[in-house]
Amino acid sequence: MGELKEGNRVSTSAFHPSRITVCAIQMVSTLDWQQNHTTAVALLEQAAAAQCQLAVLPENFITYGDKNTPDEQQQFQFIQDYAALAKKLNLWIVAGTFPLHSHVLAKTFKQYQRISSDRRPYAACLVFDPQGTAVAAYTKLHLFDVDVKDLDGSNGVQRYCESDVFRPGESPAVFQAFNQTSGLAVCYDLRFPELFRVLIDKGCRFICFPSAFTAKTGQAHWRTLVCARAIETQCYIIAANQGGLHPNGRETWGETIIVDPWGSVLASIDKGEGIAVAEMDFDFVAQCRDAMPVSQHRRLDRC
Repeated sequence: MGELKEGNRVSTSAFHPSRITVCAIQMVSTLDWQQNHTTAVALLEQAAAAQCQLAVLPENFITYGDKNTPDEQQQFQFIQDYAALAKKLNLWIVAGTFPLHSHVLAKTFKQYQRISSDRRPYAACLVFDPQGTAVAAYTKLHLFDVDVKDLDGSNGVQRYCESDVFRPGESPAVFQAFNQTSGLAVCYDLRFPELFRVLIDKGCRFICFPSAFTAKTGQAHWRTLVCARAIETQCYIIAANQGGLHPNGRETWGETIIVDPWGSVLASIDKGEGIAVAEMDFDFVAQCRDAMPVSQHRRLDRC
């Protein structure tokens, strides 16, 4: 398995052109881990058949709604399975999130050598290259601890407290693919533009964004915030969401989208399982940034 230094690892893959076909995968995950894995594999196979070079899975795509933490063997098996799948499909896979303990991450990525007494796992997003190497890991920084009213406007309130289950991540993470820098963010991170500013300062030109937005918050803010982050960063954003009614009674918004640096939605899915496929053109990123050089015009960092 690959090693990662300071959130980065330079890929040794061959030169790639400026136009890349990518997909965002939407799921409606159940409480059955094996069923979720089978669905994810089938959708990744669809992505490979559509000639995609990179695919992003949604947050909690295997363990959605289940507060049981996978044991150490299951955690290592997850890493091995998706590394093997990336190699088999010749596909970059951004594997949503999966609960991983620090000691498991430490055996794969050098920056996680710090073992603490916190027994909670991270909500970890791992990236696998087409050679089957785990090249990057991002542990979700902002945990969703909120009360959300039901979408139908009733008095019912659903409590979400991710910190009961997960420990917060410690730092942003980027990786190298297609001779470009990509950033990683997850779900609630979308409401913190300062994280996306850091990713831009690290040189990102596209951002992979697994999510499981609730129906209530998704209806109000999902598309607006994804497009805003794309416009602000002048990056492509590949936003893969959970999308439908889950067996535990919770509902996610869906509307998986791929957005370009000008804020245009290139591909989308409404509800249910599927893949959204679009082409990223890195020359267009440069054109947007040359035409409106907002990074050069920043002044608040001088205050």
